[in-house]
Amino acid sequence: MVNPGRRSWFVLVLALLAFVGYTTFARRGSETPEAFKQVATLAESEALAAESGMPVLVFATADWCGPCQTFKRQALADAGVQRWIRENTHPVIADFTDREKPPEGAERLRVKSLPTLLLMRDGKEVSRLGGVVPAKALLAWLGEHSGPIADWAHANPGQPMPEVPLGPVRKRTSAIGVPPAAPE
Repeated sequence: MVNPGRRSWFVLVLALLAFVGYTTFARRGSETPEAFKQVATLAESEALAAESGMPVLVFATADWCGPCQTFKRQALADAGVQRWIRENTHPVIADFTDREKPPEGAERLRVKSLPTLLLMRDGKEVSRLGGVVPAKALLAWLGEHSGPIADWAHANPGQPMPEVPLGPVRKRTSAIGVPPAAPE
């Protein structure tokens, strides 16, 4: 028979090891996502954005931030997210690792929690996303606030979206190539 006091110590030690293992894994440094390696400063990204009409995407992060590292390994590492960021934004990292020396423009960014993504146009915040989200939710947020439609809407404020011809309508077919039956 096992001594109840010994069992309690065993459970406590096991829980402690699990906690230390989890925090070590969650806080390990992750590689900077490829899309964010191109531009060094916020000012450079804003200059490129002024020329192209695309927004600046700021990723506020820190090396000591466990959720930031998780976000880098998961949603920001997704191939679709990477492609969208490269094709539709001017990305930049705001590194808050050194608490004594905040990144350029930190006071303007007003980051209160990490990780945070900010979309900016003309030096002003358009949208903010805080915390870790899955790739699908991140793509939905990016699609709503960046990309060709958002760029057009920003360049043409207050104007209705123009009608765009969709071309000939294709007939749907079933999996075996037969048009579906007409509804009765």
